[in-house]
Amino acid sequence: MEGGALYLDTYKLASPQTLSLVKTDFRSNVGQSGGAVFVNGILDSENTTLNLVFIETFIENCNASQNGGGIYFSNLNQVSTINLTDFQAFSCFAEKSGGALYIDGTNTDINLQDRVKIQYS
Repeated sequence: MEGGALYLDTYKLASPQTLSLVKTDFRSNVGQSGGAVFVNGILDSENTTLNLVFIETFIENCNASQNGGGIYFSNLNQVSTINLTDFQAFSCFAEKSGGALYIDGTNTDINLQDRVKIQYS
């Protein structure tokens, strides 16, 4: 199962597209890839752009048996932007790679704003 709590598939979205998660908490979720959230960034057209916005997001004790204990961003191979604002991930674990975040793709800008904290204890 991809994304223990949330699976987002962007394949048929019009361009440009912004997906926002605001004031969300994910606690003790488990998934194969993306313990809490899995974002499938495959886009229908080369001209499509994708902006992912996470504001006031809290992820705690989420685990993945593959990659991305907290969030797995998959197939971000076209122009994409990930904005993390007031983002916190605590005690997330992945068996392979990316305890809190795993980003698979090229041409992706990542913006970290305000309080961004990733910690494993």
